[in-house]
Amino acid sequence: MQQKEKTTIENQEIIEQIRQRFAALRFGEPLHLRNLTFFPIMGESGHEPIYQLLQDAIAEKSAFVSEVSEGGSVPTCKVENWGTKPLLIPDGEILIGAKRNRLVNITVIVAASASFTLPVNCVERGRWHSVSSYFQSAYYVPPRLRADKVHYVQHQTKDGAHSDQGEVWDNVHKVLHDPKASSATSSLTDACEAQCGSPGGYKENLVLPEKALGVLVALGDEVIGMDLFDCPRTLKKLWRRLSEVYFLEAARNRHPQNASTIQAAEEFLIRVPLNLHVSSYQIGAGKAFDISGTGLVGTAVWFEGNLCHVSAFATAEKKCRDRNDNVVQ
Repeated sequence: MQQKEKTTIENQEIIEQIRQRFAALRFGEPLHLRNLTFFPIMGESGHEPIYQLLQDAIAEKSAFVSEVSEGGSVPTCKVENWGTKPLLIPDGEILIGAKRNRLVNITVIVAASASFTLPVNCVERGRWHSVSSYFQSAYYVPPRLRADKVHYVQHQTKDGAHSDQGEVWDNVHKVLHDPKASSATSSLTDACEAQCGSPGGYKENLVLPEKALGVLVALGDEVIGMDLFDCPRTLKKLWRRLSEVYFLEAARNRHPQNASTIQAAEEFLIRVPLNLHVSSYQIGAGKAFDISGTGLVGTAVWFEGNLCHVSAFATAEKKCRDRNDNVVQ
């Protein structure tokens, strides 16, 4: 059997395993807060993560993220993993410091004791000078910005996982304008910081089940996105940052709305594994997959038999190329 044919068979086997994992998922009791509905995603998980999160590794000084050189490069950063475990770096994570704040373009697994060039975009337009030698992990970008970024990554023709910097800056400007956050350097993190300090009544009322693997979020009756991990511990560590940017998205439409229906959530969840395709880029230690269908975009990473992270977002239908949208009618 030729190598190409063998790889194709292996990829199809992984896709089938991912679909089986999705078939075993269920929703917990939804939580409705003003204009947001949170659907906890429950599933079987009796294992501990085989990776370390970047935020924890940075805190423990077993991983470092820096500019790739003294001069720096806007679309890339350098990751050094000095630890004994692989690193999980989720897409949409914001890295602050160095010459400019960046966002992570795609979820990647960085092997233990390895260096890696991470594809990123700038989320701070008005600065290009060093404020620190290394980046820190802080905040996430809002789901609509993540959706646009992932869409561009999937459809660009360059090598790697690069996005449209101009589009990212446009989205950052919109986010900064809507909540009227003040930012001397046009930094998305200033909007995140403003949201973190706002009372709003959201965070204190949002408690996910202990065994939740992920969450699907709707704004009014529209599903806007979901994040799914392979074990509850990962979601628990990341949820504060993830939830804050969903609140930031909701702040752009402050009017109370009816809760989303469970049917809308179920339909979205069904579509995700049916629109799974092997990514044109394969970087890092995991196997990368695209999620691409009409009004749907996202990514998934498989590593050593684990579905480490899935992120999926609703998007305008005109932006998405429907490659194989097998929606169950």
